Amino acid sequence: PNCTNGRDVFRSQSPLSTNCTKGTDVFMGQSPLGPNCTNGTNVFMGQSPLGPNCTNGTDVFMGQSPLGPNCTNGTDVFMGQSPLGPNCTNGTDVFMGQSPLGPNCTNGTDVFMGQSPLGPNCTNGTDVFMGQSPLGPNCTNGSDVFMGQSPLGPNCTNGTDVFMGQSPLGPNCTNGTDVFMEINELHIQRCLITTNRHIVAPECFCINQTFIFTDTSSCH
Repeated sequence: PNCTNGRDVFRSQSPLSTNCTKGTDVFMGQSPLGPNCTNGTNVFMGQSPLGPNCTNGTDVFMGQSPLGPNCTNGTDVFMGQSPLGPNCTNGTDVFMGQSPLGPNCTNGTDVFMGQSPLGPNCTNGTDVFMGQSPLGPNCTNGSDVFMGQSPLGPNCTNGTDVFMGQSPLGPNCTNGTDVFMEINELHIQRCLITTNRHIVAPECFCINQTFIFTDTSSCH
């Protein structure tokens, strides 16, 4: 009831006590922290225990952010409504909902998991798009991350992009640095792999010629 080793993921009740955590745990249910404190590296996917006006800069809020409507200290992640104003961000925040940026600009280190404010044909190379990508159907500059629909064609990628949703690659190729994190259930029915890096089942994760399974006992 009073300890954790700091890297556990709790999807239900956490074994931590009500006022402490070691700082690297992820809470997807009720957080055991008190209503006004966190030690700065915890991830809250439910109700945040922080107060309405403060955060220490490294917490992740996937629900309602406790920050005020006009401020953030630059390292927080907002997966719900962003507290930032309609025209500003300090460059290290992550917006998984509506981005407060204008329709044509971004400073290069922000992450947009909803609608991207970028135009239909440009990105400065360090932004992450988890929703609709503003890029055209055949191009990317190599350092963007697409977690939704990829704008790439069905058989190509330039080797540094990360696709966490639908991969644009064909069933038989990848150039070795792309990461495919297909969403799937924990129980794998089958993962059949040939020597030419052919992914037959969507339950397989492919990372640079290394196939990773969520449950190797279910693979054959």
